[in-house]
Amino acid sequence: MNLGKIVLLTLFGSSVGFAQTTLSKITIKDITIREPTAAAPTFSPAAGAVSNPTTVTASSVSGCSSYIYFDTNSSPTTKQTTYSVTTAVTLYAQIRGCPGFLNSSVSSAAYTITIPNFGYSVVGSSSASSSGYLNGSIFTASATASYTTVHLYCSSTGGTGTALVGVYNSTSTTPSNESQVGSTSGTITCPSTAGWATASISASLTSGTLYALAVSVSGSTVLIYWAGSGGAGFQATYAYTGSMPNPFPTFTGGTDSDNDSLYLSNP
Repeated sequence: MNLGKIVLLTLFGSSVGFAQTTLSKITIKDITIREPTAAAPTFSPAAGAVSNPTTVTASSVSGCSSYIYFDTNSSPTTKQTTYSVTTAVTLYAQIRGCPGFLNSSVSSAAYTITIPNFGYSVVGSSSASSSGYLNGSIFTASATASYTTVHLYCSSTGGTGTALVGVYNSTSTTPSNESQVGSTSGTITCPSTAGWATASISASLTSGTLYALAVSVSGSTVLIYWAGSGGAGFQATYAYTGSMPNPFPTFTGGTDSDNDSLYLSNP
């Protein structure tokens, strides 16, 4: 903002008691007064992992919220203060045109989506699982997501054992002849003492859909179960062969009141 020319009068020669003042110099200067720059917008919640969906709000500490441009463009073009995050994304915000302020710099924040674990990550009492059965539980997916890691809590009796995990479509609490959604790319090696073991898996699940999470073990493996309620546990007759069956075998086993300490995550 330019206020134009301001005349400054510099007076010399004045003496107290004299009626006349001598004006010896007039100085004229061109003074430019600039507005402050608006502070860059801030984000709430801050950048990082958030649940799906999450509403991110861009705010102004300069009182310029009505002049916030906020979207996924590095030079944002949409005048708004909120954005619904449903997938991994980087958001940008800038204040432009706010009276009394120069445009702010562009602020940014990167968000990723937290994918809920699928299965039970609770550790309870142990229970032996022979190589002649598939053990598992039925779950309803709480989010549409791709899972890449399987976790199995196990111990062994007299040495390490191995395990395989598969995810199957399920139309009831007793899966039978259901197609496979994904399985471990290799065997899970259980530790010699109780603890979590992991392996890679690729399984894309759809929110609200029933799935069976099943495990097959060999050797002296002992699975650890969460002896809790709320899940539909099952056992199906199936001899360990080094790979998970596809489709799920004809269901000839029974129900299991416990729930496997077995879950998927990403990563």
